[in-house]
Amino acid sequence: MECELIDTCGFFAKYRDSKDISCQAFIRIYCQGERSHDCKRKKYRDKYKTFPVDDMMPHGTIIFNFTK
Repeated sequence: MECELIDTCGFFAKYRDSKDISCQAFIRIYCQGERSHDCKRKKYRDKYKTFPVDDMMPHGTIIFNFTK
C-alpha cells in the first residue's frame, strides 16, 4: 500500500533515488509498503499542519549523512 502523501513528501522526493540500502529499505517499508500508517512524518503533519524537514525519516529520526 503506497502512502497517499508520497507525491508531496519531501523525504521521498529527496531520497527516492538514494543508493543507500538503509534509505531504500525505509522507502520500501514506509512510503511504498505496509507501514505507511506508522509514518512519523504523517503524524507530524497532522499535528502541526505542515510537513517536517525533508531529512526527517519515516520513523522520526533526522538524518545527516545518507548518500543520495
